[in-house]
Amino acid sequence: MKQKLTRALIDEIRKEMPVLSQNEEKGVIGGTLYVIGVDGRVLYSNETNTDEVLVSMGSWDGAPTMELPKGTSFQISSGQLVIEGTSEQNRDIYSFLTQNTSVEWSMCVDSSTYHFFAGTNHQEKEVSMAYSGCDIKYHNHQSEYANYPSDADYETKSKLQEIGYKEFYIYHEPTDTYIPY
Repeated sequence: MKQKLTRALIDEIRKEMPVLSQNEEKGVIGGTLYVIGVDGRVLYSNETNTDEVLVSMGSWDGAPTMELPKGTSFQISSGQLVIEGTSEQNRDIYSFLTQNTSVEWSMCVDSSTYHFFAGTNHQEKEVSMAYSGCDIKYHNHQSEYANYPSDADYETKSKLQEIGYKEFYIYHEPTDTYIPY
């Protein structure tokens, strides 16, 4: 049955299907809050009423918190936490993670798209990861090496160069710098 679209019909439809406010739309879209402990483990995650992906360190109330790019995902695979997303600010995300935990992190980045994978095995040393299509590798040391590459770092570097990695950096937390090697 076809009905002629009249002003009265439009008003009737509006009563049954009200237009959502901007805040209500965000609630429908939804985002996620992840709380990460000092060991890099996700302690808590929950949907939020905003469209943001938030990561908070240790707790939600008053803890260091960072908004991550929309579409960022958190996965736990083989005991590792892997955060995947796309952002030109991937170094800022990496710095935030390392400065607010007591474990080593590694990050692989595709320099042409800024797609990144950041991960930790929740230990003070020996985090290792590589992803096809990436060409930059970052990691930090929570040990005596601090801002110097270890023998194992050089071994990993030579293997990753064989699959297309071109740049390698150690993140030095005290000075907030990335040291190429």
